[in-house]
Formats: sequence, C-alpha cells, structure tokens
Amino acid sequence: MNTTQKKKENTSIASEQKTKSNFDVKRLTTLAVLAALAYVAMLATRMIPQVSGFLSFDAKDAVILTSSLIFGPASGLIMTVVISLLELVTVSHTGWIGLIMNIISTGAFVLPASLIYKKMRSIKGMIIGLVSGVLCATAMMMLWNYLITPLYMEVPREAVVTMLIPIFMPFNLIKYTINSGLVLLIYKRLISILQKMHILKVGEKAVSKKSSAIGVTIAAVVVLAISITLFVIVLF
Repeated sequence: MNTTQKKKENTSIASEQKTKSNFDVKRLTTLAVLAALAYVAMLATRMIPQVSGFLSFDAKDAVILTSSLIFGPASGLIMTVVISLLELVTVSHTGWIGLIMNIISTGAFVLPASLIYKKMRSIKGMIIGLVSGVLCATAMMMLWNYLITPLYMEVPREAVVTMLIPIFMPFNLIKYTINSGLVLLIYKRLISILQKMHILKVGEKAVSKKSSAIGVTIAAVVVLAISITLFVIVLF
C-alpha cells in the first residue's frame, strides 16, 4: 500500500470518527432537551387537583418513555433518575421517600415498555410494551402503597388496604394509560422531527406507513378520551 492510499484511508477514518462524534453530541443534546421537557411536563401537571388529597397525575412519564423508545432503555432510566433528583431539590415536599417512589414508579413503566419495544420494533411491539408497562407500574405502585404508605402517612395498614382496590389501582391504571396514549400521539412526530434534524438516521425503524401512523393517532385519541373521562368520573 503506497503513501497516497494510506493518507486517504487515514482521512476517511478521521472523517468517520468526526461524524460519529457530532452524531453523539446531537443525541446527548436531544436527550437533555427532552429531559427539560419532561421536567416542564411534571411542573405543568402539578396544577391538576390531587386525587384523594395526595395522588398526583404526572405527564413526565410520557416524555421519558418516548425518549426511551427512541434512544433505548438505558437513556430512559438515566432520565428517570435525573428528573427525579431535580424534582426532589426544586418542588417536591416528600423528601427521599418521594424520590425513591418517583424512580420506582417511572422505572416500572418505562423499562418494561422500552425493553419489549427494543426486541419488537413494530406497532405490535409498542402496544405490547405499553400494556406491559401499565400493568407492571400499577402492580409495583400497589405494592409500594401497601408497604410504604402506612409508614409515610402514619396511618394503620388496614386503612391503606381498604384503599388499594377502589383508589390506588384505578388511579394508577388510568394514569399510566393516559401516559401511554400521549406516547402513541407524540412518538412518530418526534421521530420525524429528529430525522429531519439528522439526529436519527432516516433508516431507523418507526411507524413509517402513512396509514399506520393515522391508525396510531386515532387509537391514541380514543385511548386519551376514554382515560381522561374515566379519570374525571371515577376519581373525582
């Protein structure tokens, strides 16, 4: 191999490394922006009245899960921890117990959904992932409320047990279903924006067919309409 060929190869390798570096920087910047949006979503939904005086709806899970579906489960877990810490030091009044609850709650919703979607990158995989996330997070929060709420609120465990089925279970099922509907609504649009900005490769899988995208949007609207109606009727 002559000197000219070596120089061309070295130049090509350097160019590829620079492109990859710029691509990684764009992704990190995008994740930071999405984390900020998740934090804003958390602040905005704090204005919604609490259920039973202490249960709060939180829309940050929809942003975190959407990011996790696009960039992978690890990014979703990191965002969960970072935003939970920010919430702890800025607006939370529940201390370290609230921090742990936020991480468990969001993590139990985000990880199952994103792990399943990572293995099945299709509409079917997304739906299965979202349903799994809703059920897993609801079950986890039922267990959390049974174990921790009596200690945190200083009430008898028997009193908490009477609230598990009529209050905690429907609240969490509806809460995570609403967030799932929001994910269905924004996922494809966010993918398209990131591809136009060259943050994602155009070849990366998403809900690509126009008919499929319309179907997902309709499904998202129906899910949100039903869930929000149930949220208002059942819980208030």
